[in-house]
Amino acid sequence: EPELGPAAASATTDANGRFQLPQLAGGEYVVTFNPPASSEYGGVWVTTVIHGGSNEYPWWVVLWKK
Repeated sequence: EPELGPAAASATTDANGRFQLPQLAGGEYVVTFNPPASSEYGGVWVTTVIHGGSNEYPWWVVLWKK
């Protein structure tokens, strides 16, 4: 598991699961997806390199089913 620092940003999905990241400085990040406890899906985390314009493009996330 990677060493984590303070959260750089957060985003919340809409009712359809869509979200948009805020603009972040380019670099390596750990991105964590935490569905509500009542969700039928489990959370995940990934390490990724984010570029400065990542808020301009869609992200696709596939979560595992509990």
